[in-house]
Parts: sequence; C-alpha cells; structure tokens
Amino acid sequence: PYTNLWAIPVTAGQGTWTHTSGTAQMDEDDLHNPRVYVSFGENDLDEENVNDFKWEVQNVKCPVTSVDVRVERKDIAQYTAFSPDDYDVINDVYQLDGLEYADEFEMQIFTRQGVKIHSINKAPGMDFTDDMWWDGYLDNGDEAADGTYYYVLTVKYAGQTYQYKGYFELVRPKQ
Repeated sequence: PYTNLWAIPVTAGQGTWTHTSGTAQMDEDDLHNPRVYVSFGENDLDEENVNDFKWEVQNVKCPVTSVDVRVERKDIAQYTAFSPDDYDVINDVYQLDGLEYADEFEMQIFTRQGVKIHSINKAPGMDFTDDMWWDGYLDNGDEAADGTYYYVLTVKYAGQTYQYKGYFELVRPKQ
C-alpha cells in the first residue's frame, strides 16, 4: 500500500524529502517532488508501521526551513483459511485483523465461479462489531461448501482508499 506525502511547492530554491526512520520506501526520483508516494511494503495493519520524514527547503539567500512528518499506520492481516465448526471456537469465522481500525470498509466474498455469496460492510461512524466477520453461511442461511473463496476488500482510512484482493479456504472438519 502507498500513502501520499504533500508539501507546499517551493517557489524559490529546492525542497527535499528525507526518510529519517522506519521501513517505508520512496522513489529516489521523487525526493524533490512536494507530492510524493511512499510505499509501506507488505506490512500488515495488525502490525504498527511508524515512519518519520522531513521536508526541507533551502535556497541561497534564506535560512533553511523544514518540517517533520510522522506517518503511523497499521495494515490488514490477510489469512488463508478458516474452519467454521461451532464446537471448538477456533477459527470459526473468517476475520481480517486490522479492519477494526478502518473508518469504513466493504468486503465481498465470491465463489470460484465469480458468484457473490456474501458481503460485509462497516459504514462511517459505525462501531466495529463481531458480526462483521463471515461465519461460513450463505445469505440464505445455508452452509457454504468446503472450498476456495475469493474476496475483494475496499477499506477507507484517514481519507485514503485501499483495495485488497485475496482468497481463502473454507474447511469444515469432519465430526
């Protein structure tokens, strides 16, 4: 996932971004661009990722001015399986840790044939609740079959929109 860093464009002299701490990456060609994209790699939102940056403006006649920027973010942990069996209370729902930090999200779940079978939504201002996980049941109340399912997840957080796509296995243990 990427995040934008924005600074006021320089009218005299040159502005430079410096990454002072953290694991984010910035394209060397964009160090002087006041609007730069920063990559946070593949870190999960359930793991905090803190990065510090500095925007420094200098020219020949004026003193150097700078501003420090700290970007703290968490990402979504994406799991590849769950086993809804209602008797051991382990992995009974498909959940993505980190979604509780989202301002809003929509997750659509599809079969291998591309048929949407379930969707989960959190609207702005809504509290995150345990029923925002998938329990392995179709919208009509029937159990979903064992197999591979795909999802498209759109997350809005702090004015940014992120999209995740993935898959997982639903495995119902034999009793």
